[in-house]
Amino acid sequence: LLLGVSFIYLLLCLCQHALWVFVHMLHRLIQRSVGLGQIYD
Repeated sequence: LLLGVSFIYLLLCLCQHALWVFVHMLHRLIQRSVGLGQIYD
């Protein structure tokens, strides 16, 4: 039971991290397309 719970927790953390990375990349892409990407690079 504990192994299953920790596995789900790990999976949740992984998904949250992937979502954060996706949002961050999307934000950078929007910034760059607007023309403000140079500031963040």
